[in-house]
Amino acid sequence: MSSSLHQLRLASGRECSTSYSHVQRIRSPLQRSVSRQELSHRRPRITTIGSKDAAALYPLGDDGADSLGLPGRVHTDAVSQKDVGRDSKEPEKQPLTSNPQEVFPKVPWSLSKVFQVMTLWLLAYIIIGHVIVPLVLSCLGVDRLELTVRSHAVLHLCLDVSQLVITLSILWSCLRQYRPRSLGLFPVRLRGLWPLAVALCCATFPLVDWLAHQSMGWFPYEPDASWASNLEHSLSVGDWVTNVAYFSVVSLCAPIWEEAIFRGFLLTSLARYMPTPAAVAVSSVVFALCHFRMQTFLPLLVLGVVFSGVFIKTNNLIPPILLHSAWNMYVLVTLVLRPG
Repeated sequence: MSSSLHQLRLASGRECSTSYSHVQRIRSPLQRSVSRQELSHRRPRITTIGSKDAAALYPLGDDGADSLGLPGRVHTDAVSQKDVGRDSKEPEKQPLTSNPQEVFPKVPWSLSKVFQVMTLWLLAYIIIGHVIVPLVLSCLGVDRLELTVRSHAVLHLCLDVSQLVITLSILWSCLRQYRPRSLGLFPVRLRGLWPLAVALCCATFPLVDWLAHQSMGWFPYEPDASWASNLEHSLSVGDWVTNVAYFSVVSLCAPIWEEAIFRGFLLTSLARYMPTPAAVAVSSVVFALCHFRMQTFLPLLVLGVVFSGVFIKTNNLIPPILLHSAWNMYVLVTLVLRPG
C-alpha cells in the first residue's frame, strides 16, 4: 500500500514538473518580449547618462539581474561603450578664422609681438636712413650737401633695397615659429578678379593728388637740403637717368616692403584685437606717420584706407602692392610732366 502511494506521488511530481516546465517555456518568450519592449522605451534615457548613473537607475538584484530582468552589465556596458566612443572622437578642426564673418585669418601672436615687430622695424628704418648711410658717406669722405641729383637717386635705391631686405628679415625672424603662410596669412594669389579692383581704386588718384596739393598750402614746407632730399624735388630737377632710377626703385621695392609690413602684418594683426574698421584706421594712421612729413599725412592716410580696402576685399597682397606702385608712378609722371 505504501509502495503504491509512493509511486503515485512520484508520478504526480513528474507531471507537475512537466507542466511547470511547459508553462515556463510559454512565459519566457512573452516575458523577454515585454522586457525588451520596456527596454526599448527607456533606452533613450540610458544612452544619455554615464555608467554610474545607469547603475543607479537599474540596481542589480541578488541574482545579478537588474529591474528589467536582464543582466545588469548590459546597460552599463552599452552606455560605457557609447561614452568611450563619444570621448575618443578627435576634436573638430577650428577654421582659419574664429568666426565665418571675420575678414582675415586669426593671427596666433599677441599684441606684444605686434609691438615688438613694429618697434624693430621702425628702429631699423631710422637707423639705416639717418645713422648708417650718413656714417658711410662720412667715412668715404663724401659731403652729403654736395651730392648731385643722380647721387641722391642712387642713395634712394640703396635705401629702398636695404629696407626691403630688413623688413622681410624682421618679419621672417619674428614670425617663422608661427608658420604664418600655412595659416593663410600674407596671402599672394595670381588668380581672381583683383585687376578690376586695382583699376577701380586707381580712379581715386586725382582726388588724392588734389588733397596732397591742398596739404602743401595748409602745412608750409621748406625743402630739406640734406642727402635725404625729397623725391619730388629730385625728380623735378633731375635728368632722365635719375628719373629711370626712381621709377625702377620706387615702383618696385617700396610697395613690396611697405605693404608687407603695414597691410600684411599690422592690419591683419590688429584685426584680431579690434573691429576691422578700427584696425584699418589705426594701421592707416601709422602708415601716414611713418613717412615723417606733415604735408603728406592726409593724402597718405586716405591712400592707407584705399590700400587696406582693396586688401580686405581681395584677401591678397598683390592688389595693394600694385596699387601702391601705380600711385608712385602716378606721382612721378605728374611731377615730370607738370609745367613749372
